[in-house]
Amino acid sequence: MVDTGAAVTIVTEKWAAAHGLRVTPGKKINIRGAGGAEVETLGVTTFTVQVSPTLELDLSEVVVSVGDFYQALIGGDVLRGKAGILGPAQIVMSSSSTVGNI
Repeated sequence: MVDTGAAVTIVTEKWAAAHGLRVTPGKKINIRGAGGAEVETLGVTTFTVQVSPTLELDLSEVVVSVGDFYQALIGGDVLRGKAGILGPAQIVMSSSSTVGNI
């Protein structure tokens, strides 16, 4: 899901595991959801989002959270400074042959 109001890009631990992503534990990251609830984080990961056949976004320092309130959220940290409108994207994981849609 794309969320222009989200400060960071974040995926759940379950989503990261399903796509074969390595989670690097890191310092505590304080994140609150839209309703103000604290989001527990585990670390960060890196992956590539294929937005279209000719556009890929290499994402690093993507926050990995506990919980299942969504699977993957592309936030303002990725979208800032990008002109245009993003439509549906297909994710092709560089570490596996798994394909998912957001």
